[in-house]
Amino acid sequence: MKIRFSLTKKLVVMSAAILVAITLVACYKSSETSPPKVKAGEIDPTRPAKIAKAYVYEGGVCPIDSSNPKLVSNLISATRKLLLSVNGWATTDSTGKPVGSMIFAVLSNDTDTVYLEGKRVPRPDVAKGNRLLDLVGFEVAGSLSNAPVGEYTLSIASGTEFVIDMCKTPVVVRISE
Repeated sequence: MKIRFSLTKKLVVMSAAILVAITLVACYKSSETSPPKVKAGEIDPTRPAKIAKAYVYEGGVCPIDSSNPKLVSNLISATRKLLLSVNGWATTDSTGKPVGSMIFAVLSNDTDTVYLEGKRVPRPDVAKGNRLLDLVGFEVAGSLSNAPVGEYTLSIASGTEFVIDMCKTPVVVRISE
């Protein structure tokens, strides 16, 4: 009888330890994601209307394949007179999650943010048969005529009207007159 009680006690202690470990991992994982900057039902007036109410999370994968003006050493030197175009692909960190239908190139610095809307395009070389990634590619082109002169960090925002993944790139866009 003493052996059975001891074994049961050990199982209870081990089960409790496993539960605590799972809880700690879940808390750690949830703290990795930035909290939404806009609460449900609130509008962020700095964003385009299509994504003004969306929760924004940082993360994702978003390599830039090409740009016009040309990308040189993670720098795009652009002017307010010409269009800026950026091409690449973007997806979330989550596997098994389809890519969102909306895509924006986001230029931001300490004082200004510029959104350029783009479109999703097929990238079979990236999708490799995964139907969730059929439209993982993107093409963005837009005018910088209203953008203040300065240096901006390029991010790619992808998702839906409800949730946006904001993927930061190492690219800097320098806008001049």
